[in-house]
Amino acid sequence: MQRIVNPPGRVDADKYGTGKDGFQDGDPDNLPLPILPSTMQSDMTNSWTEEIAATVESTGSELDADDVHQMARCVHGAVERLAISNMPTLGGNGEENMNTVRHGRDQFDPDRGLFLVVGSAGRVWATEDGAVFETYAWFDQSKEITALVWYPTITRWVAGGQDGAIGLSTNGDNWVEQTNPKSDGLQAMAYGNGVVVAVGANGCLLTTTDGTTWQPQSAGTSEILRQVTYNATLDRWFVVGDQGVVRWSDGGDLITWTTIDLLVTTRFRSIATRASDGMMIIVGDEGEVYASKDGVTWDANVVASVDGGANGAPILLDVAWTRAGLAIAVGIEHSLATGASRFWTTTDAGKTWNAHKPTFDDPDDRQRSVAVADSPRSVDPNNGVVVTIGAGERVHHSWRM
Repeated sequence: MQRIVNPPGRVDADKYGTGKDGFQDGDPDNLPLPILPSTMQSDMTNSWTEEIAATVESTGSELDADDVHQMARCVHGAVERLAISNMPTLGGNGEENMNTVRHGRDQFDPDRGLFLVVGSAGRVWATEDGAVFETYAWFDQSKEITALVWYPTITRWVAGGQDGAIGLSTNGDNWVEQTNPKSDGLQAMAYGNGVVVAVGANGCLLTTTDGTTWQPQSAGTSEILRQVTYNATLDRWFVVGDQGVVRWSDGGDLITWTTIDLLVTTRFRSIATRASDGMMIIVGDEGEVYASKDGVTWDANVVASVDGGANGAPILLDVAWTRAGLAIAVGIEHSLATGASRFWTTTDAGKTWNAHKPTFDDPDDRQRSVAVADSPRSVDPNNGVVVTIGAGERVHHSWRM
């Protein structure tokens, strides 16, 4: 970056301090010596445009001449990083574990967003802002609930978990049990192109187009499938799981699944897709991260522990994208049994990560899931809120500035 470069007499000398010249307007009527206007020169404009372009590209985005909001998203991402590094802790010391948080809608007020959380003992929590929660019960309070998604086609929440149990709800309350032809425990659900896909133990993979009728499919593996995502840019579904399992299927198929061999046996725990361009990030054990925009070429990286890895690599349990292009991963330092919670953020699509400690650094925190509000900002003041949840009913939330 550089300031104005013009010959003497064509600048407003020292306008912003000694040696910090500014532009000046010309005045031909200033007699006896007219004031000459400043001119734009190529070395100056080249410096400015390259500085802006480099800032956009540092987030992992490609320059788009038709997109006039790329720099704005860079600024939003920087603000979000600051907010996430200061996420307050709410709740805690509860009896149950929160397993999964996702963002969707309330059927009775569909323009406003709603975070739903599911956990142990059939417990369900609902919040608009990540600060004030309502507590509900699932249809079977003996079950552990781990899978959750908002199904916009039918304006219902869908949840699943232990023994393949599945339920539907409008707003997190009054769950209605559905029939599942399989009894494998469900780990995750995702929505895309009118379909919900559920994955779980023993390679379990189910699909539904109405939330009521569930069809078993096969991804060609008996490993636990831990997460699923739909990539609208590629019109493909992706699943990840234990022993380095990564599979994809065409959006209209979901029967034929193709193996992506990353030549690792990592337990992959989550995958998320950036809605704006289809960039995907996979996270898992040993701090391993893989990123891809085309689903073919995957770049490998490792997330370091807050202590620099002195006690081992972190376990990354979930990942989510914000609209500004910031990816947020949550996980545990070193050990699921004894490690403390951490957050990691990246603005360059997983190439580099910044580690953050919660403001209340409790070793029993165990943050395990993250979601970001994506409601229309014009009608939902909570748009952009980040919520993470974990053991002992502990919650962290951050406001997007």
